[in-house]
Amino acid sequence: MQSGSSGPIRYRVELVASAQAERRQLAPVPRGRVKEHIRALSRGPFAVPQAKRLDQYDAKWSIPVGELRIVFDVDWDARLITVERIQPRRRVYIGLRQRRRRP
Repeated sequence: MQSGSSGPIRYRVELVASAQAERRQLAPVPRGRVKEHIRALSRGPFAVPQAKRLDQYDAKWSIPVGELRIVFDVDWDARLITVERIQPRRRVYIGLRQRRRRP
């Protein structure tokens, strides 16, 4: 933390409409665990030790929560985290745009 600052850098966390719907459909216990992880993201992706960058996908990150995965994007300049998906591991990565490989 820099001297004179008022505290740690905070991030705004937004859920796209489909991620909100996916969260609402969860059973109470996993919904609570997902909510805790999303709340922790307001301190940045590094505040959640399980968060990892998905190198094969364009600028995506993932957090495992049991069999679920929270997939999100980070806009570092705007300090914005956008949660895009909350789905079981076996389905969550289907359809994500993969990073283009150089020839």
